Amino acid sequence: MLMDEVVGPAAAVGIPVLLTVDMWRGVSGSSATVQTYKFMVPEGSEQLDVRLGTDAWLPYGGVTVAARRSNPLTATEHECVSTPGTQTRCGIWRPEPGLWYVSVSPTEGNGGYHDMWLVPEVR
Repeated sequence: MLMDEVVGPAAAVGIPVLLTVDMWRGVSGSSATVQTYKFMVPEGSEQLDVRLGTDAWLPYGGVTVAARRSNPLTATEHECVSTPGTQTRCGIWRPEPGLWYVSVSPTEGNGGYHDMWLVPEVR
């Protein structure tokens, strides 16, 4: 998907657009910062896998990644969320096509996150 394919009200909210399978580098935030991104899932996709990591260390349990279709995420409304204490990823089998949002946030007690990468992979 090209960045200019995201149209309508969702495109105007100022949320960065990710291209599926591309690695978004430099994801950083403080202990209270939630970063939100959006991307398109094409028709006929079998799986959506959103992964967050870093080249320096594995962020097991320190950061949470979550995804939701059609609307930005809230603390309780998401379609997948990483499990604390595990590798930072979430996946959905046969995701609905269209606009998806992903958020990256520190887990409670974490001082923040720095220079991480984010990949929304659609197969």
